[in-house]
Amino acid sequence: MIKALIFDFNGVIVESTDVNAGIYARIFSAYGEDVVRRIAEHYRQVGGIPRQARIEMYLRDFAGVEPTPELIEEISAEFSRLYLESLRSAAFVPGVKEFLSGPGQNYDKFLSSGAPDQDIPQMLQILGLEDYFIKGFGAPAPKHEHIANILQAYAYQPEQVVFIGDSPKDRDAARRNSIWFVARDRGLETLKAEPFKIKDLTELEAVLRRINRLK
Repeated sequence: MIKALIFDFNGVIVESTDVNAGIYARIFSAYGEDVVRRIAEHYRQVGGIPRQARIEMYLRDFAGVEPTPELIEEISAEFSRLYLESLRSAAFVPGVKEFLSGPGQNYDKFLSSGAPDQDIPQMLQILGLEDYFIKGFGAPAPKHEHIANILQAYAYQPEQVVFIGDSPKDRDAARRNSIWFVARDRGLETLKAEPFKIKDLTELEAVLRRINRLK
């Protein structure tokens, strides 16, 4: 039986994909419209990357700027400020609160995010979700390490754990640890063939029942 659920944050708990793309566009606006357009498009298509790794890539590969540790930290701090502010008016993915306060109580729940580790408690507090999750994991550790740490620390078997994410990198992190993966379907072609998909969290309970029956 499934014992634990690991949730991605952006695009699974909150509808923040377009908001975050807008924050990156604002931060990188000084590098020109073409850079902004490419960054925003990349962010919408490629999730699951730790924030500082994403910033380093955007500086080097999109803006053509040397990604020094100081510049990465400066941009990351500014993103955190704008992002945490945006969460105060963020929309939940449909079904989140109903699932967490209802059928979700039957499972241990964890958060795996690309946001900096130190931001996770404040993210949950702003949304009033801190009591629903045992622990949240963030960057710089990648998501496959989050999963491995959860399996080891809480003595779960891989078949007892489900990761709910919305990107191929979320899926790959789950596969690397041999746990189940449920895709929140945002229309990405790269997740089209996934056997377990949900349009939002109103469908999660039914998919978890399907997985339990397979087991």
